[in-house]
Amino acid sequence: MAGTGSPQDETKFQNMIISKGITNQIKFVGLLKGKELLNHYLNSSLFISTSRTEAFSLVILEAMSVGLPVVAFSTSGSRELLSEGKYGILVDQLDIESFATKINLLLHNKALLKHYQELSLERSQAFNAKKVMKQWIDLLGAD
Repeated sequence: MAGTGSPQDETKFQNMIISKGITNQIKFVGLLKGKELLNHYLNSSLFISTSRTEAFSLVILEAMSVGLPVVAFSTSGSRELLSEGKYGILVDQLDIESFATKINLLLHNKALLKHYQELSLERSQAFNAKKVMKQWIDLLGAD
């Protein structure tokens, strides 16, 4: 798990991980930047987003740009990036059981995992700098 939160949240998550017996599968790495973040993405199997509000999720786009399949709660940002579930798996807000089921499905189905890896890379190309700049120029009517 990358990112930051309150010390109380981290303690709560650590206790949950211990109680579920999954300490070998989950590791807290804190806030990552630059090459360290890129290496973390490249050494991951999938990306999960538990954000409950997100207008446009740059972190999901970053993960998709290195081919990580995405499982995310349905927010306006995740729905846009994942095209209502075409390019990744969307789960209803706070449906924890379904969220866990979808993660397990991807981790145990290599063909499906590969399918979503390819879709992530494909979708991320729609947001490369050149295309986005062209969209802004077209929108503003500038040449």
